[in-house]
Amino acid sequence: MSDYSGQTVHIAVPRILPTWNELLSGKYMNPHAYRRLRDGWQSDMYHLIGHRDRAWLEAMAALKKKMRVEVHSERRRRVDPDNLSVKVLLDALKRNKFIHDDGEKYCEHVVTQSKGPTIETRITISEAK
Repeated sequence: MSDYSGQTVHIAVPRILPTWNELLSGKYMNPHAYRRLRDGWQSDMYHLIGHRDRAWLEAMAALKKKMRVEVHSERRRRVDPDNLSVKVLLDALKRNKFIHDDGEKYCEHVVTQSKGPTIETRITISEAK
């Protein structure tokens, strides 16, 4: 088996994460609405990475390795940093078996944002140090 130490997976998803205000508003309070949102992220991330990267992530999750998930949201308008939610993204990563769990024992995450002309979420996943 190949040694994948130091490997990094990059995923560029052409959508933005919902804010905490949107998650807590009536829009996603219905469990079916949240499930559709999560399943959309899950499907997008699964199909936007190659087989080799997918296999590596699944192997790392099976080994219960702690992973670092860096999320950069590029949006047309910035939001308050404490209002940017990665809950749906972490739930989708867990359901894809790309991370073992989204708790701090198995996952550390860093969230940044910028204002730009495109709407995109860039995700970088690597083994935590």
